[in-house]
Amino acid sequence: MTRTSVATEGQDYSSPFVGPVHHTDVVRVDVSALTTDEVDTDGLLKPGVPFKANGLLISRAPGLKQAVIAGGAAGAHTVTGITTEDRLVSVHHYTPGSSSTYADLTDEFTISDADEIDNAGGTATTSDTLVVTYVSEEEYVFGVVMEPVKVATGNTSTLLNAATDIDVAVAVLGQVNRDIAEDNLGRAYTANEVLAFKAAASRLRLMQT
Repeated sequence: MTRTSVATEGQDYSSPFVGPVHHTDVVRVDVSALTTDEVDTDGLLKPGVPFKANGLLISRAPGLKQAVIAGGAAGAHTVTGITTEDRLVSVHHYTPGSSSTYADLTDEFTISDADEIDNAGGTATTSDTLVVTYVSEEEYVFGVVMEPVKVATGNTSTLLNAATDIDVAVAVLGQVNRDIAEDNLGRAYTANEVLAFKAAASRLRLMQT
């Protein structure tokens, strides 16, 4: 099945799916977060764009991650890359020395902001080390755009920023032909997007011809 942009009478897209699509859902898409990678010059969202369940693009690899950071006074600590979408698994306090110790402080900490965990009122870890383990559970492909959707009047950053959020129908179960999807997008899926298709929570699988 091919969908054609009437605006250009030549910009066409093929369905990126292998076989029929029976399971769909709707995601609320923040158009200002999109780029020319996802939207064509007519303002059409391209078939094959993968989205997370919250309507955002895949930006990081899914799965378990770990960061080793310097300790400090009780309060905010920087963990570069962590987001409020992630789940904190553990925070361990390592005290080096001849009688080194390793204490579990997980219950003291929360993810307070992007790139930040916090244990206000908790244990001071100045001069020591914190080992932070977290998992990016939301970084999986929830749905893939099935057909062109008008989301803006063009694809410049100005036009995309001016566009309003929009509900987009996506396929949530099935097989995606990677070659066709990448032809539609005019680019290869990123390494993080490929991993997000493979994440356990995703019900979409990449197929290659």
